[in-house]
Amino acid sequence: MVKNGTLTGYLFFDLLDSYLYEIIREYPLDDVIITDRYDNLIFSISRQQTDPIDKYPSGKYRMDWQEGSVVKVNGKHYHIQKSSLPGSSLILYTLVSTEYQKDLLFYGFVFMLIVGILLVIISLPVTEHITQKNLLAINELQKSIEQMGKGNMDYQLRSKVFDEFQKLDDAYRHMVMQREELLTYNSELSERKRTMEIKQLEEQFNPHFIFNVMETLRYEIMIDAAKASDMVQSFARLMRYSIYYGSTIVSLRTDIEYINDYLLLQKMRYNRRLKYHIDIPEELLEYRIPKLLLQPVVENSLVHGMKNTHSISITITGRVHEDLLELCVEDDGSGIDGERLASLRTGLESEDGYKEHIGLYNSHRVVRLLYGPGYGVTIESQPGSGTRVTVTMPADMEDYYV
Repeated sequence: MVKNGTLTGYLFFDLLDSYLYEIIREYPLDDVIITDRYDNLIFSISRQQTDPIDKYPSGKYRMDWQEGSVVKVNGKHYHIQKSSLPGSSLILYTLVSTEYQKDLLFYGFVFMLIVGILLVIISLPVTEHITQKNLLAINELQKSIEQMGKGNMDYQLRSKVFDEFQKLDDAYRHMVMQREELLTYNSELSERKRTMEIKQLEEQFNPHFIFNVMETLRYEIMIDAAKASDMVQSFARLMRYSIYYGSTIVSLRTDIEYINDYLLLQKMRYNRRLKYHIDIPEELLEYRIPKLLLQPVVENSLVHGMKNTHSISITITGRVHEDLLELCVEDDGSGIDGERLASLRTGLESEDGYKEHIGLYNSHRVVRLLYGPGYGVTIESQPGSGTRVTVTMPADMEDYYV
């Protein structure tokens, strides 16, 4: 003790070994050694010597240092860690047996080896089971594809398979159904186009039509040879276009030229009873439309609009509105009464074909098949006030729907 700068006495504290044992027991150490700065042994788990009163050991504590942090004590090697205790001159040594570490490494290796062998043994039947299940799933998938190829779209995988195989089967089934639907649509579209072209051929080769053309030509040759020549050219173009089975989609210009030739020859037949006017802006003529689209509509105006009336005037117009191409054929003929108009509209929506107005129905159906249900033919009419037929489709200049 120090009082007023003068040493007056000493206090001694006795730390029981049992207390240190309790603390050290919590750590995986082989030995813990505490010495003073002069290597005098103060505490050790495995003491070699003690004093007569069993408190402090006598003599110096010497260790046989090996390479690096390895020492040899009592013929055994240890990894040693040396540090100074804070606030004192005592030195703490902790020792861990290298034999223990080697044993630990060895047993760890043996344990991993045993686990690896067990995993291999277990994995063999598991792998066999998964392989068999995969083979079963592949066989079921093959059967499903065969059944779909035979037209049985209701066939389901009979065995429970992995979700991936079920998804693959569902995706393939969906693709096949889409393909079948597309083939059906294309087949119907081709048939509609074929029917339209055959009907146009039948109409243009109608004996009365040809007879009227020939009779008119005979008179025009004597009266106006130049006009007669134009008529022959129009008739030739009409025939050529009717029998041309090329692209399904043509420019509006091409179809309007055909309509003009058709109306020119029909005017020879009806003379003053028929007037017509085509008002299509030049910028619309390169838009693409289905071939022979407007001719059935114009023919419908001639055949049905001229009933119970002496003369008829037909106007053909076109416009683009909100990315839609709208082509209109309007006449001032006899018109259609309400009941018949309702029946005609219902017939256009039927997929069985509307016999009375097959040409008009074909035009409507072709547009629906090519562009979807949002497009097609609409009819407006009043008895005695004429009829207005509008064909609506996407305004496009590309042949995307050929």
